[in-house]
Amino acid sequence: MIQEAVAQTLRPAVHTICYGDPGGGKSTFACTWPKPTLAFIFDAYGKDGPYLRWARANGATVEDGFTEWGTPTKSLDAGARGYIRLEYYNDLAPDARSWELFEWRMKSRGFFDEGWATLAIDSVTFMELAARMYARHVVNPHTKEPRQWFGYSTDALEYALLVQLQAFPANLLVLAHIDANKDEVLGSYVRQLAAPGRLTSRNELAAGYSELYRAYVVKDKDQESYVLQTRRDNLFNCATQIDAPDPSWQDYEQLWANFK
Repeated sequence: MIQEAVAQTLRPAVHTICYGDPGGGKSTFACTWPKPTLAFIFDAYGKDGPYLRWARANGATVEDGFTEWGTPTKSLDAGARGYIRLEYYNDLAPDARSWELFEWRMKSRGFFDEGWATLAIDSVTFMELAARMYARHVVNPHTKEPRQWFGYSTDALEYALLVQLQAFPANLLVLAHIDANKDEVLGSYVRQLAAPGRLTSRNELAAGYSELYRAYVVKDKDQESYVLQTRRDNLFNCATQIDAPDPSWQDYEQLWANFK
């Protein structure tokens, strides 16, 4: 037990991107990360199911609330088994204020000092949509050039994911989907995570994180196994600096099997 505790303290905080198709287990994987966890939920209503399943499985109490700026929250408190707080930035009503609420949260940077062991973003796809709808309905509603909305969301995500959040001193886990197109990486064409503009075309987002994993499902007869690809092959771009096994089970503890 003492050796295990020492090993835990020697693990560095890691900034990780996990990408995959819908249903690949990404949010469930996020629930295995060190607690307490703060998750910024951008996905549509109902996509918080994996977090609520974690709450039920661990006997957690679920309490609804709001931040001081009016952002809806859920507090999942499982006592000694851990605590997850969900903040929902997915209200895409005509005034599209969810992105503004997120920007206030980022500017205050209060979560830097709130003692979170893990900060999760779920997910990049709908994070971009929130920023783009804010540009469309609030920032620049009268433009005749819709590309300005996409330009705004690209800049906003670049600043949040590659500048503001990179200063977070604990674990950072960003969840994303797979781009349908292929990009050239180290001389071959592979599929990348889905992100707007230069975040994908220049590999900015992938290059900004030390760990880059693909989440996928392996089916064997009637059994499904949820695993991670941690190293690049001729189809997908992946990387690991902590020597995470390839493949690895979708569990935070399993990532450290080879770490020395």
